[in-house]
Amino acid sequence: MQCGKLFKERLTIRVASNMTGSYKKKLLVIGKSKTPRCFKNVKNLRVDYKSNKKAWMTGDIISDSLKEWDKQLVKEKRHILLTVDNCPAHPPVQTEFIKLVFLPPTRPLCYNLWIKVLLKHLR
Repeated sequence: MQCGKLFKERLTIRVASNMTGSYKKKLLVIGKSKTPRCFKNVKNLRVDYKSNKKAWMTGDIISDSLKEWDKQLVKEKRHILLTVDNCPAHPPVQTEFIKLVFLPPTRPLCYNLWIKVLLKHLR
């Protein structure tokens, strides 16, 4: 039995971690509202938040995010290899300390194992 209307809210979340889970990037949450009511009295948000009309990852959002992350990596003098899903919203961004490797359009079976390992380390 269902009460009331179904929520039509959508969120997109970017998750980034190394394989051991010892380094976890702050989550990037993309919602529809520029200033969600639930953030009203929040003084310290533990995620990065962006918004757009459909709550989707866009080329601009990921480009800005990667360039900001690259600045942090330059300070740490740390190079990383970032595996990225093959999606039109993920443009090839030129950065100094981040090398992007795009997954093939048809994902190999090991991709599912990789996702399970990633999610295990994020908990």
